[in-house]
Amino acid sequence: QELLMIVGQVPDWISTPIDEVMSSEQIDWVYNPRLTGDGPGIKNFDNKEDTFQFTYTIFDNTGYKTNLTDYILGDLWHFIMKEHEDAFNNFKEIIRVKSNLLTKLSHSNAHIAHVDNDYKHLVILYYVNDTDSDTTIYNETFGTEFDKLTVKQTVSPKKGRYIIFNGSHFHASASPSKHNVRIVLNFNALI
Repeated sequence: QELLMIVGQVPDWISTPIDEVMSSEQIDWVYNPRLTGDGPGIKNFDNKEDTFQFTYTIFDNTGYKTNLTDYILGDLWHFIMKEHEDAFNNFKEIIRVKSNLLTKLSHSNAHIAHVDNDYKHLVILYYVNDTDSDTTIYNETFGTEFDKLTVKQTVSPKKGRYIIFNGSHFHASASPSKHNVRIVLNFNALI
């Protein structure tokens, strides 16, 4: 199964307002004591300790969760769809959009590898702010047997950068060690 991997950049007129609102007091972050949890879509070969994160759900299967949806997503989603029409040929619908905020730790090792869903989907990961702590995408996919993870690609977070990849591939975030926070928007699109 070929890994669809696109790395792109949105213009400042899109990225700056998103950074400003997602870094503001308008966002009611929710504390989650576990970043990944348990389940078949989790691979923790190294017995890594799960870490906490803060989340903010923007859209899920019950609809929009915030009055900031258009402000946060409008231009961003249209830009990505227009730039990468071919990647969305089999696109059916957006399943979920949420934001994850990770805080500074003394190290920046990859977290526990996971897939967001156990069905066919695309992940669109958008970096809200300039920070450190790469996203690691692995060669291994959900539903296949393997006894270790091998790195396919790492992507460094930069304000306005986004990556699109086949959601069946295991991936992992990392907490920043040089910056105070790492904020991403995570889109899951049914294909």
